[in-house]
Amino acid sequence: MKNILITGGSGFIGSTFVKNLKKNKSYKVFHPTSKILNLTDLKSVNKFFSKNKIDYVIHTANHHVHPKDSKSKDSDFQLKNNLSMFFNLYINSSHYKRLINFGSGGELPRKKWNKNIKEIDIGKFIPNDQYGLSKMIISDFIKKIKNQKFINLRLFGVFGEKDNWKYRFIPNMCAHAILNKDLEIHNNAFFDFIYIDDVIETTLGILNKKLKNFDYNLSTGNGYELYKIAEKVIELNGNKNLKIKMSSSKIMINYVGNNNKIKKDKLLCNLTPIEKSIKNVLVHLKTIKSKITL
Repeated sequence: MKNILITGGSGFIGSTFVKNLKKNKSYKVFHPTSKILNLTDLKSVNKFFSKNKIDYVIHTANHHVHPKDSKSKDSDFQLKNNLSMFFNLYINSSHYKRLINFGSGGELPRKKWNKNIKEIDIGKFIPNDQYGLSKMIISDFIKKIKNQKFINLRLFGVFGEKDNWKYRFIPNMCAHAILNKDLEIHNNAFFDFIYIDDVIETTLGILNKKLKNFDYNLSTGNGYELYKIAEKVIELNGNKNLKIKMSSSKIMINYVGNNNKIKKDKLLCNLTPIEKSIKNVLVHLKTIKSKITL
């Protein structure tokens, strides 16, 4: 049995990892709350590892900042806290075999986003926001130390059933459709959306593999137009009378990760068709329809 620590277990990505891993008898899952394991405090991290045998760490924790989320934290501490969490885990690296860190396409400044963001593009430009800067520093560190214990998987547009329907694009579109409300898009764009189950399957597949690289884009490599996604949501939900409100069809943002490296190394799982993953989100949200308010 493998002992796995999931950091950020109350967040969307972390909680989905926990739920999936608990179904598998091959894993014993640790997902302590911040009261038990305060990742920003070295003493707390030292104490946790001294008391618990951990084989692998999947680091999803992040200092969460979003203006539409009541649980959002002070953005002034995002850089400090994200770096503290990672490096406190790094200091305790003698206690585990490998740490998987989740990076972000936001490591590249927004003005440099494009349809073919490669791993080698990261670090050439400095992000203006604390989130992107913290993620870039961590991924750059992992690339430079070249230690098989540390792997950075760079995510772009992850979505799934537990994602926040209040402001995350695909769940938000699904929530509108379920409530029979017209779908609203502020700016059209091409985004690289990957289903959370595919992130989990790929991550677990590389936990104990010897890898050729230390930094990968974990992405589909495909750009999905937001307007087309909204059309697909309406089609799959079956209420074709709904409208899509959008001021302009002009593509304002391109945000797509090149996934050639992870495919070349044969690490990427078979990706779920986006129609199926959107349908899964719709089915889940219908079970909690009474809780959805827009």
